[in-house]
Amino acid sequence: MKTTLLTALVMGMLSPAPTWSAERGAMLPPSRTVCNQQATAAQITGDARKVYIRNCLQNRQSAPRDKSLTPYEQQMKKCSAQTQMLDGDERRRAAGDCMAQSGW
Repeated sequence: MKTTLLTALVMGMLSPAPTWSAERGAMLPPSRTVCNQQATAAQITGDARKVYIRNCLQNRQSAPRDKSLTPYEQQMKKCSAQTQMLDGDERRRAAGDCMAQSGW
């Protein structure tokens, strides 16, 4: 029984790792090395550099010192603006429909 378990464990470790699709790979955030190189090229220092690298690692497109919104947050803001004249359940329903139509 121990040899069967050990064999299964070794075979699992030797099997090839799952491959990422091109679409999934494009969604991955850049590595810390890439973000550091970009910050150095842009000559960003101090606290602005920390903010830039944090945003870069989270795959956000923002200038240093700017708080950027994720695509989900941008869509929420848009739907909220469209439903601001409504109240209560009607507003929640309309905002939910707006988010659903956009794929969220």
